Amino acid sequence: MLSTQSVSKQFSSRVLKEISFERQPGSVTLLLGANGSGKTTLLKILAHLSTPTSGKVTLFGKEVTPQDVSYVGHQHMLYDELSPRENLELYLSLRGVSYDLDVAFDEWNLREKDTRVKELSEGSKVKVSLIRAFCIETPLLFLDEPSSSLDSVATEIVQRKIQERREAKTITVLSSHDLERLSLVATSALLLHQGGIAIDSYIQEGSVKEVVEQYHRYNR
Repeated sequence: MLSTQSVSKQFSSRVLKEISFERQPGSVTLLLGANGSGKTTLLKILAHLSTPTSGKVTLFGKEVTPQDVSYVGHQHMLYDELSPRENLELYLSLRGVSYDLDVAFDEWNLREKDTRVKELSEGSKVKVSLIRAFCIETPLLFLDEPSSSLDSVATEIVQRKIQERREAKTITVLSSHDLERLSLVATSALLLHQGGIAIDSYIQEGSVKEVVEQYHRYNR
């Protein structure tokens, strides 16, 4: 079980306020909120990329480690001078995992697999980040706008991959503006408002669709 306990984050002002929720293996949580509501900050804290000012995040009662996490964020965290293949081979070697990258490149229709990352389009960089996130099965998967800059075909692959990870009992939390498609794979929704949790369908027994509708009402 993933558990956040009274997680807060403060910069010049408080961004997150006492965030507490729990999720079980096989869950897919759609994280909703207006720009500035704290979605990206929360995802980075969950992914062990940022430290909360107070509170803690645990996985089955233990501190989350980088080895527990697959993450895609706004920053691609790729080496510009290396190709997609070289970036991913390095990542796999550091994780001690083997994976057929040519199969992944074909699946995602990534033709520039041997071109330097700095020469790639934004959409291709997103694909490389997604291949990295999905090539290793980790207990936690965090996706911040994973369909950004992707066409409809690639977005369908994202949907399918999330569903596969759900079936493998991964705990997934994702944010997206592509609610029409990515909300379909969610099992629950968490709505942030002014740094706190406004609605958690997991405990309030609302549907994902109802929370999405509430999100639109908050942001008219």
